[in-house]
Amino acid sequence: MKLVKLQQLCLLSLLFIFSCASNTQTTGSGVVLPETLRGTGRDMSAVTAIHKAKIDVVRKSTLALLGEKQFQLYEPQLKINVLSPSNPDDFIYRESLKNINLQKDGEFFTYELEMRVNWTNLKRAITSSGVVMDSQSGGDNFTSDTRTGSDSTGNTSSLNPNAQRARDLITGETRSTGTQTGSEGTDTANTPPGNTSLEATADDWGAATDEEKSIIRRYVDTMTYMVYFADAPTEDPAILKAAVTKANEYLAQKTIETIDMSQIEKIKADQKVLYEESTGNNVSFVQWIAQKLNADVYVEIEATSSGRTVSSSRHFGSVNLNIKLYDPSTAQLLGSVPYKTDEGFSDKNQLDAKILAIRPAFLSIMPRAIEQAKGYMLKTLTRGIKYEVILQNTSDSRLMSRFRTSLARRVKAVNVVSSSASETKYEVYYIGMIADLEDLIYQVTDTLPGLEGMNKVIQRGKSLTMNTGL
Repeated sequence: MKLVKLQQLCLLSLLFIFSCASNTQTTGSGVVLPETLRGTGRDMSAVTAIHKAKIDVVRKSTLALLGEKQFQLYEPQLKINVLSPSNPDDFIYRESLKNINLQKDGEFFTYELEMRVNWTNLKRAITSSGVVMDSQSGGDNFTSDTRTGSDSTGNTSSLNPNAQRARDLITGETRSTGTQTGSEGTDTANTPPGNTSLEATADDWGAATDEEKSIIRRYVDTMTYMVYFADAPTEDPAILKAAVTKANEYLAQKTIETIDMSQIEKIKADQKVLYEESTGNNVSFVQWIAQKLNADVYVEIEATSSGRTVSSSRHFGSVNLNIKLYDPSTAQLLGSVPYKTDEGFSDKNQLDAKILAIRPAFLSIMPRAIEQAKGYMLKTLTRGIKYEVILQNTSDSRLMSRFRTSLARRVKAVNVVSSSASETKYEVYYIGMIADLEDLIYQVTDTLPGLEGMNKVIQRGKSLTMNTGL
């Protein structure tokens, strides 16, 4: 009985959410999908509360697509591949995010947000998770086609019962009377057919083979991390450096390769002018250093602290930390973990108390941060690992064009970054190790008269420099 009431409550909640949607899409079989949905998230961190609101929308959207029975049956797979905290942005349009309501209850933030749902990506992820969206689940009734499925008189009686039930749920309309129980429907006559999103998907890059998936997993498992603090910190450097040290200690304990802070400090001190000349400050200094040191992920630490002194020998301090993980090549945010430490105690001073508060925090922060980074990279690397290939002596532009065309057939993508008679730089997206890419380049050049003398000059991280022999 309780389960039935709970299901009824879920349906009523969905009905309310859908009836509040201002824009709708209509599928090929007549089921109206709301273009925008609302979700709620609550947390001590505003960032995490917003993230939870996004997950709430994805969950409601998935439940609408599958129905209660299919949702419950496949919930374990869905939690990993669709409802994971690391990937709600895959199923919404971030630029559409609208704050409907914000409440502050003590230290907790509660956000009610409205956002557009990317139904095409959501359905693709559901089916990729092994969910069978058969005709009884209503899954097959949801497509990216936005044309109405009713006839010219608006008759939808041809829908199967489950599709009709989903339609009634979303529109608030009963089949027998056609009476609206929710808000007035939105005119969809001018909705353009098909998926108009310009976002590239895995299909655009080509599905990864089993061998490529294995390569991606091995690559992600051996990624190199660089941990540092933001470019313009306002917190005491001693606190920030203590945070970096603790993060690196955790990575070292887990045998995860990390870049020592002394290397970062050296480049920061010696190459500031080179950074400004080569980038024009278009990327952050930390990102530029991460690229230079060939990090796969860079972890940026932000911190704000507070403290109090009770007596000359009783000092307390706590720190609000926000750990952000980025892809150095694109500056894409891979994950974010906000964390408020417990209050630390010191008989010396407040600074010591704050540093002591930081030490245990990273035992909780880093596992979550690494999981987010790995989860994101596992998905995005189906488009290939990004390598830099530099060719020296490229005076024959026609030959270079043939080289690029031939290589592009063997990798995911090849982009020309810069080109001159003396040197040409490429971005190559390839699923494989850099040694494999070098072998592949030799295979390509062996088939191109004039480039048989190609040889390696230097390889550093994900950058490969070769001489054409021209």
